[in-house]
Amino acid sequence: MVLSTLKESWIEDENGDFLWTVPAGWLQGRSLFGGLNAAAAAALASRFTDRRLRTMQAQLVGPIVPGVVVGKCRVLRAGKTVSFISVDFFQNDILSATYQFVYIAEREGSKRVDSPVAPEWQSVDEAISIPFIEGLTPEFTKNVNLKMAYGGIPFQGEAKAAAGGYVSYQNEKGPIEATHQLALLDAWFPPIFTVLDKPVFGSTVTWTAHLLADSAPGPHQFKYDTLAAEGGFSTSIGHMWDATGKYVAFTEQTVVVFD
Repeated sequence: MVLSTLKESWIEDENGDFLWTVPAGWLQGRSLFGGLNAAAAAALASRFTDRRLRTMQAQLVGPIVPGVVVGKCRVLRAGKTVSFISVDFFQNDILSATYQFVYIAEREGSKRVDSPVAPEWQSVDEAISIPFIEGLTPEFTKNVNLKMAYGGIPFQGEAKAAAGGYVSYQNEKGPIEATHQLALLDAWFPPIFTVLDKPVFGSTVTWTAHLLADSAPGPHQFKYDTLAAEGGFSTSIGHMWDATGKYVAFTEQTVVVFD
């Protein structure tokens, strides 16, 4: 499976940069699926630290298309408990995306705040599957199991800009690593799409992800709500729980909507 081999798929060149060949079957429109981009960037950054990924911030400058990606990685600082690592993606000498990662060495804290509780939805077996439909759904969704249990579906003029349900990756066995969590966080469509009444294009311009805990294998619950939308841009907040109901991550994305 692509997600399990990302770290090994980067090849260092004579200039100290790294090369990655975009895998087939993962397009999202004309660009590579953003969750796989982020996972690949995190896999590259993880070659420079053994700490746990806590936060990612991404600016998605342009599309990443089939071919070779050049990754440039810098360790900005490695302190006693926190490491800062940046990764830039280039294609044809043009910057396509920039990622800032924060890796941590956990320490004892004096306080603890309880995390949000997993929503009580119908079971994963009862939830409605969202199938891959050639020409209608993005190519990358062939690799994803999406089961709707919250909010609406795209372009149906729903009253609330919300979406979510269960998400997992096909043919993915074994531990759920940070790269998997990033890809899971980005698999669901932007919830703003549910209130629109006709198909439109959208593109993520900024993305922040917080990985709070390790995940148990199995379908994850993902609840995605629109925080604000105006002037052609929408900001959404998503929360994710693993198969045991543990709160493991949340995400914020700003999307430009071409309606």
